[in-house]
Amino acid sequence: MKKVCFLIAILAVVIFTSSALNEEQFGSQPGSIAAPIALSDNDTSVRLADMRGSYVLLSFWQSDDAASRQMCNTYDSWLREHNDASCGASNQKILMLGINFDNSPALFKMIVDNDKLDANSQFNVSGQRADQIRKDYHLGDALGTLLISPDGHVLKVNPSLNDLASL
Repeated sequence: MKKVCFLIAILAVVIFTSSALNEEQFGSQPGSIAAPIALSDNDTSVRLADMRGSYVLLSFWQSDDAASRQMCNTYDSWLREHNDASCGASNQKILMLGINFDNSPALFKMIVDNDKLDANSQFNVSGQRADQIRKDYHLGDALGTLLISPDGHVLKVNPSLNDLASL
């Protein structure tokens, strides 16, 4: 009987371990897989999966979080200066996807215009969709920017401009 109980215990550990290893580990920590995101507004739609093959700056921000807003602005400006606009988005080495969590689309639009952000790379998400993204990326109240590798893994949290220049 002891051997049967022991074998059942071993089998349970093997099953639990193998299923845990097969689960994708989404999150915002380096090494984790970037959770799938699909966004659209009236003019533009984007899926993070479509950006595979390029590095992606995934910037989470909102108007009342000055640090995340400034960081998004800094990355947006840097990319405009350093990406070769003549190549077109599909050939750019680093792409940007800004996700704003403000509850007011009008406020979001005003900030994008005032901060001169690339409107094609910025999306406003609120409600349940915002809650899901926060959950998928384990954000809580912490906002910032993730550098996603061409294969879809998180490389760095809040990368420096030197980090981007070295890619």
